[in-house]
Amino acid sequence: MASVRIIITPDVDDDIREIYDYLSAYSLNAALGQIDVLLEKFELLKQFPRLGKAIGTLNNERLREFYIGKYRIAYYIVSDTQIDILRVHHTSHPPSFE
Repeated sequence: MASVRIIITPDVDDDIREIYDYLSAYSLNAALGQIDVLLEKFELLKQFPRLGKAIGTLNNERLREFYIGKYRIAYYIVSDTQIDILRVHHTSHPPSFE
């Protein structure tokens, strides 16, 4: 089986930075812990690329989402060897794929 690359898009870099900034204002350990959990789940997609469900409203089986606690992770299966993480949103915020 070919190795799968996980690509973290610039939007996700921004999303993670915002999560860290928000949580670290309350607890540095909580912020670091949440970021670690997110990154671990991104890596899990290498073994289970269809871990999430297809985003039903978009009719594209390659565009998928899953939840970690209160965070929604949207990703796109580019090929058998590449997955792009598109966004990480708190569930209280509306999703955006701009």
